[in-house]
Amino acid sequence: LIQIYTGNVTWNSNTKTATFNSTGTMNFPNRELLFNNVWTIPDSVDHIVIGKNVTVTGEFYADYDCLIEGLDWETSVVYGTSQQNYLDQSRGFTAISSGDSKERDVILTVKRLTSLNPKVYHITGSYRGVIHMDSVRVIDSRGGRYNNSDGFSGAKGSTVKNCYFETGEDVIKIYSDILVENTTIKMIEFTAPIQCGWGDYGSGIKAVFKNLKIIGTEGRAPEFAIIEARQGDYVKDIVIDGFTVENPNASL
Repeated sequence: LIQIYTGNVTWNSNTKTATFNSTGTMNFPNRELLFNNVWTIPDSVDHIVIGKNVTVTGEFYADYDCLIEGLDWETSVVYGTSQQNYLDQSRGFTAISSGDSKERDVILTVKRLTSLNPKVYHITGSYRGVIHMDSVRVIDSRGGRYNNSDGFSGAKGSTVKNCYFETGEDVIKIYSDILVENTTIKMIEFTAPIQCGWGDYGSGIKAVFKNLKIIGTEGRAPEFAIIEARQGDYVKDIVIDGFTVENPNASL
């Protein structure tokens, strides 16, 4: 990583911490295009820090327990691309991933940073990838349509706290038991804040939302729905305790 990163990154072997000190790109050689910026975090790394006013272009894939944190939730940035509709066929590709190998249970903690304009999804955990997000901004500034810039999904026990979402597609995917607390979702073009699913999976799960705030003026046409169940055969419990809607065009 130190050799291929175009900015400055340092390694502390005592604390097993890699720190990105300046803006740059992870560009691994001899890989196919989509994966040339992916760092599959080794088990020797427990902690990743992104400095203040530092933008890291690339993707982080965690197959072992790990903490990824920024020093400032606005200026510590994980960046994807400015390109609209980037490799649309590569659904499942994500800026920050937990348990992608599906070989072991993984707990990934993500704190105090911004995920901006990912190539495809923002933050995703497989059925073995638990993710705990706290004070994270999830943003698609290109506009929500065409980018598949889905916000968050995680395995059973995942949590989202004190976060801000301004992205298109499915913002919070409720495919397993999760908790979302003190979080704001801005509905832009093609946003569906709560997505129940696109197939026969997740039946019996319980998703709890505490102090959820919905803002904006747009959404996914024609209904601009806050809760959406597009297709699939399932029964899911959605519990909302504390709910504010400030989108005059939205429907529940």
